[in-house]
Amino acid sequence: MKVKEASVKFNLAEKDIVDYEAKGFIKRCGTEYTEEDFQHLGLIRSLIKIGMKESEINKYLKLLENAGTEKAALPEYISLLVLVRSQSTRKIWTSTSDLIH
Repeated sequence: MKVKEASVKFNLAEKDIVDYEAKGFIKRCGTEYTEEDFQHLGLIRSLIKIGMKESEINKYLKLLENAGTEKAALPEYISLLVLVRSQSTRKIWTSTSDLIH
């Protein structure tokens, strides 16, 4: 599918698709996108919302890609999961605090 089709299908602005691809979040083989190119879209959006840096997101996606293979780096994966959890928790507490005050 082309950028315009992917934009409609995944409810994502065309410029965001191009931006995500430039950042390495979406990898396209050939001239068109496939469903698999967008398999981690929800995860990517969530990681961006909690304030995860681009390099950390790419590292996390790479670790996911290698999960269950001999390239898997379990200690690295665990430390990144801890980082994601702490950033998520901080974001939730900040949002909750804003509601209370």
